[in-house]
Amino acid sequence: MPGSFRYDGFEIVDSSVMCRYSVDDLRFVEQITFSAGLDGSDPAVRAAARLIFLLAGVSYYKTSAPPVIDLGKYALTPAEKAFLQGFYGQGLGEFAYRNDLTLDIEIRAREAAPNPVGYQPQSGRPLVPFGGGIDSIVSVEHVRSRFDDVALFVSSPGGALFDAIEAPAALSGLPIVRATRSIDEKVLRSRELGFLNGHVPVTGVLSAVAVLAAVSVGRDAVVMSNERSASVPTLVLADRSINHQYSKSWSFEQAFSAVLAESIGPRLRYFSLLRPYSELWVAERFAKLREYHHVFRSCNRAFHIYPAAR
Repeated sequence: MPGSFRYDGFEIVDSSVMCRYSVDDLRFVEQITFSAGLDGSDPAVRAAARLIFLLAGVSYYKTSAPPVIDLGKYALTPAEKAFLQGFYGQGLGEFAYRNDLTLDIEIRAREAAPNPVGYQPQSGRPLVPFGGGIDSIVSVEHVRSRFDDVALFVSSPGGALFDAIEAPAALSGLPIVRATRSIDEKVLRSRELGFLNGHVPVTGVLSAVAVLAAVSVGRDAVVMSNERSASVPTLVLADRSINHQYSKSWSFEQAFSAVLAESIGPRLRYFSLLRPYSELWVAERFAKLREYHHVFRSCNRAFHIYPAAR
């Protein structure tokens, strides 16, 4: 078994964040590119890019799931370390169950004190991550009824455009801030290369990407669309509960918000508008948005990486 998963470094190059990780002799590079560009000299941009670096590592850790995660030169505050412990431990709960693993992970990192950069955006400028389904459409229409300056955030793998997102986004008429996430091609060859495979808490990674998108254009909130049932365990065993949707849960939202406050500052809010509500409540609201009924898609098959399989 590999000894440790290592965080090797990140950098901002033009409009992209480059994240580097390794396990033994295997090296992984992920690139996230932003349509709005990035100012690498801005402390808030660098702080948000660091959060992407911390969370995106989960896609590469799970290739072999070693017992140690080594942050190398990167120090963590106590809250960040506890957050990462939960993100890996709970976010990979279903992955561990399916692969018959016990994830007893040791995170090695020097301790740092909180040092928020004091991000100061103009208020009333929310950014809404948008996937073209019922939940995000309901959120968008609710938010735009209360604020004049609303934008959508759309993330896509490898620069792909999905009709299931583009059609309802165009119908909304709102501006779009985009990011393209290009994961290391070795992960796409997991079976061929003998890597472990399974679910990762991708919404957590995309939340961090949305935060940097918001900071890059001076917005003051990232408004998610995770409703109440996202906090309910999807598998209950004798000794533990597993939530397939951990990074959509209230627990994740609270922990991530706390980490944001101590790194970027309290003026950037991260929350789910739909958190108090049921799926039935959301569907009832969507039923009244008839203009979207012919374009929405609430099915993961619409976002298959291979176009012919969508």
